[in-house]
Amino acid sequence: MPAGPGARETVIPWVHGMKLTLWVVVVIALFFGGGFAFLSTWDIPAPTSQIEQVLPNDQFPR
Repeated sequence: MPAGPGARETVIPWVHGMKLTLWVVVVIALFFGGGFAFLSTWDIPAPTSQIEQVLPNDQFPR
């Protein structure tokens, strides 16, 4: 194989697949990391609806 300035370097075919796999893993990790950060810092408001329920006295010991 020539090693001059115009020579093209031979790339192993599985290297492209490895790079794609690495990018996919990085994107998925960033997605889950961002989701975790969002959910851990989100101040979820408490429910505001009032619930009234009558409890019979027979349920409680005397």
